[in-house]
Amino acid sequence: MGADGFISRAAYNKPPGISFVINNTRDEDGSLVYPGPGVPSDDLRIMNLVNEITFGIQDETGKIQAIHDWLVRMARYDTAALKSDDYRIKSDALIMLRRRTGVCEDYAVLAASLLRGAGIPVQVIHDKKKDHAFNVVYQGNIPLLFDATWDDPRPGDHDEDRVTYDLFLRVLP
Repeated sequence: MGADGFISRAAYNKPPGISFVINNTRDEDGSLVYPGPGVPSDDLRIMNLVNEITFGIQDETGKIQAIHDWLVRMARYDTAALKSDDYRIKSDALIMLRRRTGVCEDYAVLAASLLRGAGIPVQVIHDKKKDHAFNVVYQGNIPLLFDATWDDPRPGDHDEDRVTYDLFLRVLP
């Protein structure tokens, strides 16, 4: 299998087919780059969208900004969900993508899916004290803030397509 792993066991199990046990020999922590619960960065819809958003952009910071700007322009904050737990739908990147509305956790899981789909290490952070979710993007080993929720126009703002960068790629304290 090459440098990434080896097949330790293979078996032919009459239909449905062949099964393999693959042992990963990498020492990397893939939790910031691979798909995870609620973060389907390998979903074909996410991958196609990432390619569309970042088409022609070569540098990592440019890709991060393009994803940030697309998310801020596309999404609207769901104030009804904020007011009622009964109304809330479990946070999921694909639901947010389809509905184009959500709360901070929805913004964060969709951002993580898009960023991971672009090969950018990212983490979803749940701040229980502030009851808020946001992302931390890693450029090299430097953790940087990525908060599309707070960079999005608030309901009732004059220009709902305005993009701000108040919480974009800020160094964390």
